[in-house]
Amino acid sequence: MPAPPPLWRRPSWWFAAAATTAVAAACWWAARPALLSHWQGHYGNWRDLYLAVRVVQAPAFLATLAALALAVALLLRPAERLDNYLASRRGGGDAGSQPLLWGLLAVAVIVGLPLSLAEWQRYGLPCWDGYCERAALWAAWFAEPSQQGLIDLFRVTSSFYTGDSLIPPIVIGAGAALGLSLTLAFMLVDLLSWIAVAALTVRVGRRLGLDRRGTAAALLLLFAHLAVLRSLIFPQTDPIGLAFMMLALDATLALAERRSPRRAGWLFVTLVVGLASKLSFAPMLAVPPLAALLTTPGGRRRRLRRAWLDGLAFSLAPAAVWVGFLAATGLLPALFSALGFVAGRDDPSANFYADNNPLRFLIVLALTVQLFPLLLAGEWKRIAGDPRRRLLAAVVVLFAVALVALRAAFWPRYFLPLLPPLALLAAPPLVAGSSGPYGRALLAAAYLAANAAFLAFGLYY
Repeated sequence: MPAPPPLWRRPSWWFAAAATTAVAAACWWAARPALLSHWQGHYGNWRDLYLAVRVVQAPAFLATLAALALAVALLLRPAERLDNYLASRRGGGDAGSQPLLWGLLAVAVIVGLPLSLAEWQRYGLPCWDGYCERAALWAAWFAEPSQQGLIDLFRVTSSFYTGDSLIPPIVIGAGAALGLSLTLAFMLVDLLSWIAVAALTVRVGRRLGLDRRGTAAALLLLFAHLAVLRSLIFPQTDPIGLAFMMLALDATLALAERRSPRRAGWLFVTLVVGLASKLSFAPMLAVPPLAALLTTPGGRRRRLRRAWLDGLAFSLAPAAVWVGFLAATGLLPALFSALGFVAGRDDPSANFYADNNPLRFLIVLALTVQLFPLLLAGEWKRIAGDPRRRLLAAVVVLFAVALVALRAAFWPRYFLPLLPPLALLAAPPLVAGSSGPYGRALLAAAYLAANAAFLAFGLYY
């Protein structure tokens, strides 16, 4: 049987790059006139202006998509040569697709940094939700710390509806106290948060038994997603909350592997601090009892008992500690303001949950992450047979249900918590599929097509 042609000579990659870019362009041109005619000149809501900016500036996403597709094709030949070189150094063993995956990851991040910066500039250099104002107050307090100054700072913070999110302004303020501008400190904190997310994704992948190729594939799936690229240095707090979410997920898996007072204490600390990072971290409080239910060996009664105890220790107790701290510092009104803001969200221009139709929202949710169900098509047996993978799938379902229940705005940054566990679950079939003669090309086409549809529906940022 003749050997297949070299990967870089196969036209499937080039076809995938051209076809995906064409599909993305068609989606944008089809949506642009209707959206502009509806919103242009009718800015009855502050979000309408940003929607118009998104529609007009969508070509930047097309350029990013095309650059990623082109990088796929251009990196094939050197990646294949590097594969062969590593295989020869290892005595003929197969080095696999790891160089290609790491190369694509590097290209995605390099392309994503200017895209994220340009997105912030097009929006008018915003710093939303009062984080920069509060970071400036913390920077001033770090310069001249005092007990009365801290009391005054908490009193002012309680007037912000995001005042319960303490970690971001404290860290940003610390950076500003070191001499950085507030926006530069915010961007640096976001970038460091993504580095932490990458490191924790690798760590969780190793707990799942992924090898180096598997972790490289998971990082590629995560960091080549346009929602992630857009958030790399855009001054918003979602990466910070995601980093604490991954930290808590890793701590939960560590406790499931071996229970000890030290690991239990670390999980408790990560949950309390995670609540201080962002309100959207709250669904993680349900993960420890879920982990006990799915991973505890023994009969049903034992699993239920462990889940009940872990629910008390790692769900109710961290929440009680956090609420008690907010009450002691006078920040409880900020928490009530945040909950009222979420519960009262009924602006149709702010969310895609239009006409009270949950089916429509679920369809769009599936399209946003449609790559992953495609790759997971052959993974259900592996997931069903591994309690740790079942836990990751449960985390995805948990956050998706929370988005639907809260009628979340269709801003793709809200879907970021779903992406790391989905990428980890989808990594094994990506590595396995890349070993076939046309496997890499087909997977690349599927991935780029997912980003093309994300572009079309991502107009509702």
